[in-house]
Amino acid sequence: MKSLGFTFVELIVVILLIGILSAFVAPRFFDDDTFKARGLADEIVTAIRHAQRLSMTRGQNHEIIITTSSYTVRRSDGTNVRHPDGSATFSKTFPPNLVTTNKTIDFDQLGRPIPNSQESIEIPPFTITVEQETGYAHIN
Repeated sequence: MKSLGFTFVELIVVILLIGILSAFVAPRFFDDDTFKARGLADEIVTAIRHAQRLSMTRGQNHEIIITTSSYTVRRSDGTNVRHPDGSATFSKTFPPNLVTTNKTIDFDQLGRPIPNSQESIEIPPFTITVEQETGYAHIN
């Protein structure tokens, strides 16, 4: 007579393997810090490109000021820029410890950063780079 089922040893081995896998794999699925960092990086790139676009279309320098807890787009004379939807100033406060770089990037009327140098903003594990000659912002 054959019995169908699992032995006690097989059951323990399967439970042990599931426990080991869950200890190493589960945190990767439920950790959303990388997703938050990528979302913030995308948002900052959009703000950088907006400041660059304003400089090129309005014929006056614009800048973006990025701190570890916020960013603000404004004219180089210090006047805040309104959000494209017209609702408020183009700024955002975000949770601390996501951005590790304080940076002010000023754009001339050709959309180049002033001084003409490559700029980087660190949002671990991502880096936003603003190219020297073109002012193009992208995420590495």
